[in-house]
Amino acid sequence: MVEEVEENATAAASVREPLPLLYQDFGKPAKINRARVERDQPLVEEVRRILGHWIDYSFTSPEEWNIQTKRMETHVKPRL
Repeated sequence: MVEEVEENATAAASVREPLPLLYQDFGKPAKINRARVERDQPLVEEVRRILGHWIDYSFTSPEEWNIQTKRMETHVKPRL
């Protein structure tokens, strides 16, 4: 789960102008890298077209899913 959050934060940071802060706060307004947003726009539109109504769908991963290996594992310790 943490790995997925880090990947999403990296993607979000890629369209922001660098800030002189050690840690960026995604909750605060930022200067957006317009050139990067415009360059990525065709890709964004195509992904949205492909996903259609599934774009906002979310689900919980099964307990057998290993985030690091991105595979199902048959011998998983139960969550407490």
